[in-house]
Amino acid sequence: MRRGVTLIELLVATGIFVTGFTAIAALFTAGTRLRAEADTLVRCSLAAESLIEDIRLDAKGGQAPSAWLGDGFTASPDAAADRLYPYTASPGTWYVVETATDAAGNAGNTLASTIHLGLLVLHKPLTGDSVTLDELRTRILRWRVPAGVADPDAWTRDELVARGIALRMDAVVVPQPSWR
Repeated sequence: MRRGVTLIELLVATGIFVTGFTAIAALFTAGTRLRAEADTLVRCSLAAESLIEDIRLDAKGGQAPSAWLGDGFTASPDAAADRLYPYTASPGTWYVVETATDAAGNAGNTLASTIHLGLLVLHKPLTGDSVTLDELRTRILRWRVPAGVADPDAWTRDELVARGIALRMDAVVVPQPSWR
């Protein structure tokens, strides 16, 4: 009868242990990453709902839907859709109103009774009053736009959503009548 283990048996057992341990470590890493992504999307969703309510409270009638583009507030005529704006009620949350139309898809109707908004919300600790999509893409995320992309800002927005960094949300706002 033989006692002990051979070197080959020891190497096989060690290999099985290392393979199993590596698989378990990869699962923990993936789980942590997915949890962080889910947390970011929940924060974005909650901030978007709150932001939509703020925009609804501020909505004044008699203005074209395009007046809501940018920061979502019609009192900000210099707002632009090529940048993200900080949402002060939720630190670390940035947003932009990408689209604003009436029910028929017209952005210039000053008699619109409802405004359909498309928001992009991002939760990332940044500084400043606003950050352009170009700054976000090059300085912060260090992404390069692939050759042949016609609209780098649209590509950046789509990539933020595809990677789970940002959230797109649609909303309908009923402006207060202009005669009030």
